[in-house]
Amino acid sequence: MTDSLHTPNRLIHDKSPYLLEHAYNPVDWRPWGNEAFAEARAEDKPVFLSIGYASCHWCHVMAEESFEDPLIAELINAHFVPIKVDREQWPDVDSFYMQACVGLQGHGGWPLNAFLMPDRRPFYAVSYLPAGNRHGQMGLCGLLSRITNLWEFDRVKLEEWADHLTESLALKPQSAQATPPDAHALAHQLEDGLLRAQDERHGGIGGAPKFPNVPALRFLLQRGKRDTYRMAARTLEAMARGGIRDHIGHGFFRYAVDRAWRTPHYEKMLQDNALLALTYLEAARHPDAIHYADADFMGVAGDTLAYITGKLAGEHRGFYSSQDADDPGGEGAYYRWMPEEIQNVLGADDGVRLCTLLGIGVDGGTLETKPNRTARCDPKMGCIHDDHEDVEGWLPFRATPLTEPDRAFLDACRPLLARARDQRPAPRVIFLCPILGNGLAISALATAARELGEPAYLQAAEGAARFVSEQMVRDGRLMGSWSGGQAVAPATVDGYAAWIGGLLCLHAASPKQNEWLHMAERWQAAQRTLFTRPDGGLALSGNDLRGELPADQSAVEDGATPSGAAMTAENLLALHRLTGDAQYRDDYDRLLAASLPEAEGQLISAAALLGAATMGE
Repeated sequence: MTDSLHTPNRLIHDKSPYLLEHAYNPVDWRPWGNEAFAEARAEDKPVFLSIGYASCHWCHVMAEESFEDPLIAELINAHFVPIKVDREQWPDVDSFYMQACVGLQGHGGWPLNAFLMPDRRPFYAVSYLPAGNRHGQMGLCGLLSRITNLWEFDRVKLEEWADHLTESLALKPQSAQATPPDAHALAHQLEDGLLRAQDERHGGIGGAPKFPNVPALRFLLQRGKRDTYRMAARTLEAMARGGIRDHIGHGFFRYAVDRAWRTPHYEKMLQDNALLALTYLEAARHPDAIHYADADFMGVAGDTLAYITGKLAGEHRGFYSSQDADDPGGEGAYYRWMPEEIQNVLGADDGVRLCTLLGIGVDGGTLETKPNRTARCDPKMGCIHDDHEDVEGWLPFRATPLTEPDRAFLDACRPLLARARDQRPAPRVIFLCPILGNGLAISALATAARELGEPAYLQAAEGAARFVSEQMVRDGRLMGSWSGGQAVAPATVDGYAAWIGGLLCLHAASPKQNEWLHMAERWQAAQRTLFTRPDGGLALSGNDLRGELPADQSAVEDGATPSGAAMTAENLLALHRLTGDAQYRDDYDRLLAASLPEAEGQLISAAALLGAATMGE
């Protein structure tokens, strides 16, 4: 944002859309780098590190409440060296300090606010905070004052906290084991645990908020059993019907704030939609898919890819990272409908039919005219209803299966409603291209091109691959993000693995062209050099960035996307199968031997790795 009352701070020359949003904050932000930490040492100040990303709703809230506040800015500028980080540029920085937050608070989230010693060791971390005290919780202003006091009068305590927290985050070398844990035994344990934990009524795992957890879904599909497929398919079907899916304009939102997938967090991510498209494709080709006739998994995959190639496609052929959670008309206003709006577009009879199919204004089978209220959700307090601020209207969802005539009717109505919706001010698209999301999108598009025989998908995948190879490589190093015409921040092992996986999917879609296979082999060799630890495991950050963080991080744990170790394991198996080179199989075996002991204690977070581990038998 720009503000004529403020002169720009040191973020003004950055290319990150998120950092540029904060370039006119009165907080004198610095970008991540050695210069900021050298300043903290020279001035003997702690570092206030704030991490977020451009489509993050609560990042926007905290910016408005706190970082635009002159008094809070004065307190930060006087006693701290403030650093602002875009997590889409520096995912390894975000990962390290997020672990600190989860270790201290039991949960994480963005914006992530961490307090560091000048040598980058964290001593405290917390997610969103209001500016002042609220509901018995200390706000940012009080926390800044308390830490300032401790820095001045009890720094020994902060040093102790930093030592203890950094030690807990350090990657512990695994003791040499003659025989690593049995991958099949661990996979059976995870399978049993997921089946016991499933939500039988709504699909998925657990209560609200509810995330798709694609690594776990794909693990269930890979098991090849009737009960594991049933659990995955029930979840995929519930999401395809629910409000977490955009039934008018394609694609999926990031997660649901409720257990039944009805009300989404209004944010769409490239990586989520690419993975979901792959997952629906996998579900569609499973032999048991015939038992889920309403799900139309192949159609959902195509619908999701339409969002990626439509809304998130850049003119440079790469794909943008996300669409903002915030809405110019209020939370969810772009996506919500009143019954009379539908009838104005479709006419009275068709409007009533469409409203009935998509739950718009329907209560007990009767069309209502009173507005439906959307939940207002706090990242710590949960969801509440706040009628005086809410946007009117209903979010489309499907409570019942569709007949074929209903499906055809809905397909005919969608373009008309989409054109009407496009007259509203839309949530902005974030013009940043992440390597992780682009690699996954290439995989999804190339896989769909091969399975559906659709040349447009292959063309889009190849275009994105050209963009990455031409625009996101600097001095032979793959970069993590591209924005404003510039690639920045070295890619993590996750980014390398997603990119290599995309190249292998391209080769599978056009096997007569060896270009993509040769390129995958070259990048796999580069990844091996940069990220492989002596024991055969993988580090999240490259060895060319050694010292950038206080401790190394593993690449075994899944997040919203599969771990770097899991994607690499799948890539190594594919390369071995395609080339016959025994080095790939040796690297695969060493990777599993080093990674499975770590996975043993966190099975749900290692679902993708266990899926890859049991593929190699």
